[in-house]
Amino acid sequence: MKLTKVALASGIAFSSLVLPTISYAESTVAFKTTTMYTNHGVHARKAPNVKADIIKTIPKNTKIQVIDGSKKSWYRVLLDGQTVYIYGNYVTSKKPATTPTLPKVVKKGYVQNTNGVQLAVRASASSTGKKIGSLKEGATVQLTKKYTASSKDKFFQIIHNKKVAYVSSKYIGFTKENVRTTKVGVVSNTGPVALKVRQKPDTTSNILGTLKEGTAINLAQPYKNNNTESWYKITYKGKTAYVAAQYVTLLFPAKDTFN
Repeated sequence: MKLTKVALASGIAFSSLVLPTISYAESTVAFKTTTMYTNHGVHARKAPNVKADIIKTIPKNTKIQVIDGSKKSWYRVLLDGQTVYIYGNYVTSKKPATTPTLPKVVKKGYVQNTNGVQLAVRASASSTGKKIGSLKEGATVQLTKKYTASSKDKFFQIIHNKKVAYVSSKYIGFTKENVRTTKVGVVSNTGPVALKVRQKPDTTSNILGTLKEGTAINLAQPYKNNNTESWYKITYKGKTAYVAAQYVTLLFPAKDTFN
């Protein structure tokens, strides 16, 4: 009887020694997730509470895997193999628009020879392309190719307002000009004949009056020292009028004014 009890006790002891060790570590669970995106920089937290520990800060437009949104204002998200919570106002199902990569700017050019008219900036390399902007004479343009004065392209590709655009190549130069402008002129080279002041820039237009040689003229707009105008717009007796440019000498200030 004593042997039986000892044997039984020994058996129980032996059995307890070979029992497998039970691990209480959390096992990995496969979640079914939905792809969504952050619409703002946001903290991923340990619990659905603004006071909970921050696990990671997620940038705007980041793709995330959402498990559920059962906590109303919070989304439960699978991030780097762990479950975190992101505030619902910063999560959207709408995929963010992809920003196209712009060509690299490799050279500068300058708007020239437009006679004061602004150069059209177009969405395509065509004179019928949609106009998306304009550039003043003398403006700097950001060229995406190493164009030269001998380039045969009718349009040059540029970067304008962070977008790819095009401008007519015949109005782009590669040396910045220091252009003087003035709004003052004087009648010259008319001899004894007075210069006719006309209503429109045309030799058949109505004559509003005349100006003798040496008379100062107030120009209605700035004109450049290297302009190629046939007519100058002037202010005559408080009204807009025109005179032939060949009979007017432009007067520039002693100190150059550059555009």
